[in-house]
Parts: sequence; structure tokens; C-alpha cells
Amino acid sequence: MQNKSSQATFENLTQFRTIRRKQMSGGTELPAMTPNEVTAKVVEDINFLRGRIDHIKKAKHANTNPSILKTYESMLESRETILAWLDENYHIQINQSAQVATASAKTSSN
Repeated sequence: MQNKSSQATFENLTQFRTIRRKQMSGGTELPAMTPNEVTAKVVEDINFLRGRIDHIKKAKHANTNPSILKTYESMLESRETILAWLDENYHIQINQSAQVATASAKTSSN
């Protein structure tokens, strides 16, 4: 059963992506994204954010400006929540490298 906030999250994400795709195509109407397409984008975002967080920590930027690190970590947590919701509601198969990355992030955060 879907709760109202998770449904709104997916609808907002889908609406945003549809508008963005329309803007990028010069106003031509494009079909709405499927849950598989949203999942692929969320996994891409997760991998990007993990890379940025690792870079910030290794470069010691976290000490000079902790708000940047906190922002990226918050964004990562949000994307991981969306990915879990998509898996729970649509049982989408995520490619193996994304599963490994997600599993390693969960174990490192525990």
C-alpha cells in the first residue's frame, strides 16, 4: 500500500522530468517517463552524489565548509529513499553494479 507522501514524491518526480524533457525537446510533447526510466536516473544521481561525497571527504573540503557535505548527504539520502520506494512499489530490477553500490553504502552507513 502506498502512502500519500511517497505517491506525491513519484508524481512530482515524474512531472518534473516530463516538463524538463519537453523543455529540452523544444516544446514537443514527449511521453511520461516509466518507473524504469526514473529508476535509471535515480541510480545515476546516487552514483554521482557518492562520488562527490567521496571527493569532498578526501579533499578535506568537509572541514572548511560542512554545509556542502551535509547538502550532498541529504540529497543522497533522498535519492536512496526514492530508489527503495521504487523497488518496493514496482519491483524494478536494478543492474548489478547499482545493487552493489547501494548495498555497500548501506553497510558503510551502519
